[in-house]
Amino acid sequence: MNKLIFSISVSLAGLFFICPPSYSAQPRPANDHEQFYHYVAYEFNEPDLCEKISPRAFLTNENERYRAECYYDVATHYGRKDLCAKVTPIYRNDSIWTGPVDLSPRGCEKRIAKGKDNVAYALSDQQKIALFSEMGYKPETLYLEGVTPQIGRIDLAGAYSMLGKKDDIMERIKKVVGESGAAVPVEQTEFLYDLAAHVSNDVSWCMRIREDIPSPASKYTSAGQDHFRDTCIYQIASNTQDKALCDMIPDRPEYLNEDYNPKDLLSVRQNCYRQIDGAIKYSNNLRYSYLIPAEEKMIVLLISLLGYPLPDIKDVPESEVGSAYLNFILELGNNPDLKESPARKRFLENVRKLPSYE
Repeated sequence: MNKLIFSISVSLAGLFFICPPSYSAQPRPANDHEQFYHYVAYEFNEPDLCEKISPRAFLTNENERYRAECYYDVATHYGRKDLCAKVTPIYRNDSIWTGPVDLSPRGCEKRIAKGKDNVAYALSDQQKIALFSEMGYKPETLYLEGVTPQIGRIDLAGAYSMLGKKDDIMERIKKVVGESGAAVPVEQTEFLYDLAAHVSNDVSWCMRIREDIPSPASKYTSAGQDHFRDTCIYQIASNTQDKALCDMIPDRPEYLNEDYNPKDLLSVRQNCYRQIDGAIKYSNNLRYSYLIPAEEKMIVLLISLLGYPLPDIKDVPESEVGSAYLNFILELGNNPDLKESPARKRFLENVRKLPSYE
């Protein structure tokens, strides 16, 4: 009888050790606030921010508690064994990083013994902009904190990239190009046709582009060998996931090359089929945008042609604002000269004022 009781006790003890703790509520994905707390806690060595993360939150796997990850990452990065006791014993197997990670107090201490651990986390520009705005920061006055330089310049490419979001853009394009587009130089109208096609998802705008011209140079790419019209159709087909549109792309001989396997590897038409069929792997939320001219003179002409005002110094693109906020965080978190600065103290106070989660 005593032997039976002993066996049951050992079995239950083992079961308690290997099972993760139970939670009274269902796990849920970490929200933007919680991802921000993890990020700041890691960059600033401020583990108390981990406590603002709900014990139910997870990032990619509901069996991996995000609060525990937060404590683990701060502890192993800064060699803080005092935090290991707060690491919930849940086993993480994440091949994206370094393979299996023992997310437990013991695993935390073992990792610290091996030396400093570095982890890369990132927030999107949209997340940073929303969070900084919630804390009361503004991009045009951020430099007054004395941490990063002033931002804001005339960004013509950024202004052009925002044209597609304007409510009246299609009406303006139609007014400018009319039925034939003859009133405007063809080099300008073709950029507008491409813009209209991507805004409206209407491939007929692509068909107004001359058939025999290569894709022009853009702000981010050099001139291509693909035909501008072909590329436009390909992108609208991908954006709409309409494979039938691929049939509109000629299977041009110049896209074939016997040195490639398959020889039609560069065929815009065949790659259109492959992408929609899933043979070409891209992010699930991939969406092609219209071409931004490489020459600023062309951008000025097009914006003016459409009747929009040219940008002033306050019109800063999201990417620049996001980069400014990122640099602000990294400077405050890693620059030893700013360790006791009012800006750092003020920033952490603002972060702590954001909501906590149970």
